Amino acid sequence: SKDNQNISYKEYSIRLREKMINSFRQHTTFDVNGGIHMSGGSDSALLAAMSSYSKKNLTSYTFDFENKKYSEIESAKILARSANLKHKSSVVPEKNLIDYINKVIQIQFEPFSSLRILSQNFLYETYSDESKVILDGSGGDEIGAGYRYYIIPWYLDVIGLNLNNLNSRFKKTIGNHESLSTKDFILGSLANYLKPGMSTQDGSMFEKKGFLNEDFLKQYESEEQIIKRPFKSHLRNAQYIDFHYSKLPRSLRYTDRASMRSSVEARLPLLDHEVVEQCFQIPSKFKFLFGQDRIILKDLFKKNINQKMLFKNKRTIADPQSVWIKKNLLGFINDTLNSKNFLSADILNNVNIKEYLNNVSKRDDHFNSSFLIRILLVEWWRKQVVEN
Repeated sequence: SKDNQNISYKEYSIRLREKMINSFRQHTTFDVNGGIHMSGGSDSALLAAMSSYSKKNLTSYTFDFENKKYSEIESAKILARSANLKHKSSVVPEKNLIDYINKVIQIQFEPFSSLRILSQNFLYETYSDESKVILDGSGGDEIGAGYRYYIIPWYLDVIGLNLNNLNSRFKKTIGNHESLSTKDFILGSLANYLKPGMSTQDGSMFEKKGFLNEDFLKQYESEEQIIKRPFKSHLRNAQYIDFHYSKLPRSLRYTDRASMRSSVEARLPLLDHEVVEQCFQIPSKFKFLFGQDRIILKDLFKKNINQKMLFKNKRTIADPQSVWIKKNLLGFINDTLNSKNFLSADILNNVNIKEYLNNVSKRDDHFNSSFLIRILLVEWWRKQVVEN
């Protein structure tokens, strides 16, 4: 569909605010103790702000890390305080990391994509007897265009609209990246838009050269991804793909398995169908403003929450996964790669993976560990679930 250029930012805001208040009211109808899973990010900040607006008596819960470089606990505390919420947190003990990986593999019962899932499961587990309904901010990135790599399809949408200072707005929005040069960010984001799954949400391409055997790749090189792009808007298509095919279905499964294992009901106010439909109608030109993603969502309840935290854009490095791989899990990973029945025979190039791991373990800088950890999680899952 074509964007309606005659509806103002204010009118879209009024419509969306009404839908979100209705959704929050419906999702907070319960007679047990309830809470919000809160990071220091915008999605959970929105839930906290709506809780403040609605005067709900909820507790906020945040997972933390022993390595405080990756901690969002202070931001979460500030948000909780400003929304008049009690706040509690949990930390997966790093000394038990391997045991907890094995436990979460059993809980999820399918390979998962990130070690961040450990912390999510541990948070549900730790407070399972305290709050029986948890509000979760899943879907906020997809409906509000919160992933950094959305900036490229956004730019493709607005480049012909004669917007003021477009190039400076573009540069401001892609600036301050924690781990990538501007060139690499643009290349990774563009690659991901053309072929979804090529990069992580921050525009960082998977470092996977040589991980997969050439003979295995040749079997599938002519295969096309069967992915619908039903809109004229590049950004709306990118959001649609994450919503229906890749990110959201995966994250909802993780949340469902983690919550139900702990006998907790997870509720998703940002995914009410009327909220989703209203967000998808918002034109691209209103989705990135003043260097901010999800600007229209953030504006709705900014009077009900600490604005500095609400308007803080998503961190590009949000957990210590790459550090864990290089330190806490290095021996365990090497044992896996050296095991006799490692699945690499037909699919993976074991020699290249070992060489890559050896190189990154000697470096102090951040590296994109996403593809490597997915390979390892498939192998650990195979040993625990498939072979047993």
